[in-house]
Amino acid sequence: MKPTLSKYLIVFLIFAPIASRVLFAAEVQTNWNWLTFSMDIAKTNFCIGDKIAVSVTVSNVNSEQHMLPWYAGDPCNYGLGHFEITCGTASISCRLTRDLRAQLARYYLTSLKGHEFKTFEADLASGYYLTNSWDYTVHAVGWFDELDNPTNHHDIAITTPPIILSLSPKLKTNSPTK
Repeated sequence: MKPTLSKYLIVFLIFAPIASRVLFAAEVQTNWNWLTFSMDIAKTNFCIGDKIAVSVTVSNVNSEQHMLPWYAGDPCNYGLGHFEITCGTASISCRLTRDLRAQLARYYLTSLKGHEFKTFEADLASGYYLTNSWDYTVHAVGWFDELDNPTNHHDIAITTPPIILSLSPKLKTNSPTK
């Protein structure tokens, strides 16, 4: 007896809700003064060693132009700041020393016109020690220059709400060897 389309549909309807709980997107954001600051992760469940792609976006919500200093080349930074990653009460550090990170980093200054946004990409696994099966809490921290007037400015740290990532071991296959 050949399987019918309805049997495939029943199997899909049973397993689709389970799969949607395993892999889902997570986005958090913070609003402050002239900007919306957000962090986006395509899924929250990973195997140890997988790439963990994170997007951090800053959006200018008003019509005035703002300057953004940002860095590229440092695997523990995403451009405007860094990530704070914890596992329980332990802080997860960058794989590289500060000196090596300073050598890799390049400084840029760009403008963000009114109602524009800029997205920065990062791979958490390339920069941080995410090597254990556990749940990790991730925050993006951005540094912004608040210019009150030409002679008085100061940096402000803006932090996103957390996203929880779950890492598990890779499954080994028992495929026969030749």
